Amino acid sequence: IDDALSTEEQQTLRSFGFFLDDKEAEAQARHSFSDSARLSLSIELSLDCNLRCPYCYQGNKHRGDTIKSEHLNQVKSWLISKITDGSYREIVIKVLGGEPALHWQVADGFLRDIASLCSQYDTRFVLMIDTNATIIEPFKGIDYVEKLLFTIPLSHRSCHDEVRKDAA
Repeated sequence: IDDALSTEEQQTLRSFGFFLDDKEAEAQARHSFSDSARLSLSIELSLDCNLRCPYCYQGNKHRGDTIKSEHLNQVKSWLISKITDGSYREIVIKVLGGEPALHWQVADGFLRDIASLCSQYDTRFVLMIDTNATIIEPFKGIDYVEKLLFTIPLSHRSCHDEVRKDAA
């Protein structure tokens, strides 16, 4: 985190409760959620996208950068501790991007490892993927989750066709 955020940004996030300094604070935060048996986590693989839709929340941030493996490994280590200590009965991971299909190989091994561990510890694993669904080939091999949900932004055809733009 230190190399990605300034000290001021880290302090701001800490003041809003995004960073917790100890186990007791983490336990209090977890109990403040209505369903403490479920852990939901979003992972943004990249800002890269094959489209340039003007209504996209990413704006003009379409870069090819992907999440660093060291950061994904940190998330994995933390998730492993939560799964193995029985903190949660269900793990929900939402993968988004830009377009996750462009860099699916970055997430696939990570997700397979988490799915395997969830299976070993009788923890339900739900995978959600935000995608524009123009590329589906990488998703065909997802056979390791109990529940798979896709979020595909749709709108009325005449409006959609007018504003949706290919990156080329």
